[in-house]
Amino acid sequence: MAAICNINTMDFSNVHILDAQNSSNSGPRTAKIVETTPGQAPAPATFRITNDTMRAPFGPSSFDKDPAATKKTIDIQGDTIVDIVSSIEKWALEQVTSAPHRFFPGPPITSDEIRFTFCSAVKRSDRYATTVRTKCITSSDMTSLTVWDGDRKRIPIPESWMRIDIKSGSFRLSHLWFMNKRWGVVINTTDLLIYQMAVVEAVCPF
Repeated sequence: MAAICNINTMDFSNVHILDAQNSSNSGPRTAKIVETTPGQAPAPATFRITNDTMRAPFGPSSFDKDPAATKKTIDIQGDTIVDIVSSIEKWALEQVTSAPHRFFPGPPITSDEIRFTFCSAVKRSDRYATTVRTKCITSSDMTSLTVWDGDRKRIPIPESWMRIDIKSGSFRLSHLWFMNKRWGVVINTTDLLIYQMAVVEAVCPF
């Protein structure tokens, strides 16, 4: 399966957003994002970033800080991922505004309303580095976040991410979510290749 982009090359020609469906547990309505190839079943749409420098200083965390939670958020810093996700969100906005009836039931909604209610995964701040909010699973199943070291060996998910550089990452366009007239794109982080930053020992000046 080819990634929809590699570094800065974007290709959405085979990527499609399915019609929004109601959740079975009264949660947000969702519209899956899939990649289609002639003669093959729809597959997850993915993108990769390689040989880059990214950071995730707070690591995976849950909203309620529950250490037992397996569905978590991981905010990632880096110019490349910000540019890529901004392009993805621009594409998603074009898709939704061109066929709003597929995603918003009820009275017609205007393009301006769709743009106004969009919740971007790109979080910008005057005080902190821009981040991309992604989701990850930290359980032991096949869809969970996998972390690799510089030798391409699988390692446990670090407890602290403050001194870690992320050199490469694989990401999946999961779905669009819709709740209370708000909506956005869900991006899952599936693999990260990391390097531990060297610890410089302090030298006593006395």
